[in-house]
Amino acid sequence: GGSASAGTSKKAPQAKEPDQVAEPMIADMLRKLEEHRKSPLDLRKKVFKDLQRQLHPDKNLDNPEAAKLAFQKLQENRGWFLLP
Repeated sequence: GGSASAGTSKKAPQAKEPDQVAEPMIADMLRKLEEHRKSPLDLRKKVFKDLQRQLHPDKNLDNPEAAKLAFQKLQENRGWFLLP
């Protein structure tokens, strides 16, 4: 087993793999898309733009690799989400 050391305030650099970090980001993003899939196109465009800004690697300097994975996943979902 792994011993969890509580009380250490030192952050381990890159403790998690980017795809591990990206997973909840992607899950959250997909949930938002799902919530808005029946919304008017104007609103969906806004939601999509907000997510793009949120998941952009430049906005996630602590883990740009994870953000990049999430951003790519967002782009993959653009087609169905922004159907008129």
